[in-house]
Amino acid sequence: MKKLLLALLVAGLLPFDVHAGMSERDLQVAARTFGFVSGIPKGEVIVAIVHDPANADSKSEADELNNLMGGGLKVAKHTLKPKLVPINAIDLSGTKVAVVTAGLSGKFSEIFAAASGANIMTISSDFACVDSKQCLMGVAAQPAVKIQVSQAASTATGLEFSQALKMMITESE
Repeated sequence: MKKLLLALLVAGLLPFDVHAGMSERDLQVAARTFGFVSGIPKGEVIVAIVHDPANADSKSEADELNNLMGGGLKVAKHTLKPKLVPINAIDLSGTKVAVVTAGLSGKFSEIFAAASGANIMTISSDFACVDSKQCLMGVAAQPAVKIQVSQAASTATGLEFSQALKMMITESE
């Protein structure tokens, strides 16, 4: 069963160019986990893209993700729709997932405070966010798929993962 679920998780992913921040493939891997998380319904999922407009890396990643999700990115049983959220005006209303972009390490706790109070799943390709217990999930699709979940962040947000997903991920404190 573990092999089958892992195959389903990575099936259909396309190669991409390596760059900083969350890639299309990282986003697809993360989105394939949504069906295994309590609190994220099937269908349309509004994804907050939390970014710093004054930070070139953060803004670039936010623009890329916004363009990628544009009119709706279909992944498994979800259609992802973007909501650009500048760090200086965090408004996560209407969202179920928040992507924490590059360059926000000094703002992890502020973002997590807004997200955890509203049961919003925070994801990032920056594993320091997960290690600091301020992001629920870290995702990397290259060179191999890696999904790391913060148990503390999971408890704080009230979001739970199915046993099937727990067999495929790395859980940290």
